[in-house]
Amino acid sequence: MKINYLTILCASAVLAGCASNNSNQNAQNVDSTASAATETKSESQVLDDGIDWEKPLYSLDEKGDTSDVYQYNAAGKLVKHSNYYEKHLMSGSKYYYDAAGNDTSCVSFFVDESQELPCGGFSKKFDSQNRVIAYEMDGESDSESATYRYEGNKKITESESSLSECIYKEVIETYFDADGNDTLVINKSQLVREASDTDPDYSVKPDIFTTRNTYVTINGKRVLKSSVTNKETKDGKKFVFSEEDNEYDQYGRLTKNICVSDQGNGDPATTDTYTYSYDGNCKTDSYGYKTYYAKK
Repeated sequence: MKINYLTILCASAVLAGCASNNSNQNAQNVDSTASAATETKSESQVLDDGIDWEKPLYSLDEKGDTSDVYQYNAAGKLVKHSNYYEKHLMSGSKYYYDAAGNDTSCVSFFVDESQELPCGGFSKKFDSQNRVIAYEMDGESDSESATYRYEGNKKITESESSLSECIYKEVIETYFDADGNDTLVINKSQLVREASDTDPDYSVKPDIFTTRNTYVTINGKRVLKSSVTNKETKDGKKFVFSEEDNEYDQYGRLTKNICVSDQGNGDPATTDTYTYSYDGNCKTDSYGYKTYYAKK
């Protein structure tokens, strides 16, 4: 499996700010395990703190120096994300959209002698329903291509990627509930060529990752409560690869993320805990990073 798979599983702990991947697929009803206490709040009781928590403006590191800056177009779409280190612009990404607001491409850059030099990015294609159907990514040393097709409440992704001279092939089935939430994800991942190999071998058995996500309604919106991923290796070994649990405040803002991971190699499972606090339009994480968001 890819090195960055676990990072994706814990993505709810990462700052929101990238464009949506358009989860408006046709879906069927799936039973929710949300407790009655979280479902009692009616739409008329929804709390509004006046902050757009989907629209970060800038971040400060633990020293108080700027680490990230976000810029938007007139439609409120993210067009540039800049990364700073020790008060210097180091890298970033620029985003581009079609007339329907779909994020069709991104160009990443690094800065050398005050010049922004491109270093890869991605491009997407969408169908008439604004669903992504193709994806291409090129980085300095990594690349990925993927196609997507849709069958009712299911999205099927087929991709091949090159990561540090290794080649991975994946087939992912994602199932959505009536609200467009991915409640079940089955990922069959093949390592078809390692760095030491000459040619890829597509006959190798895949590792299978099965993820079940549970959502609850807090303050009128659906949020991810828990996620459990089981792994079955090509050798037949089965174990819990990762478990994630999230806590929220009365506004539906994430306050704690706990992610337990087990690589299945005999080492003890590791637990990472991230906490978040809020003051006005400022969100502070466990490391002291502060992110300021736009006011409505």
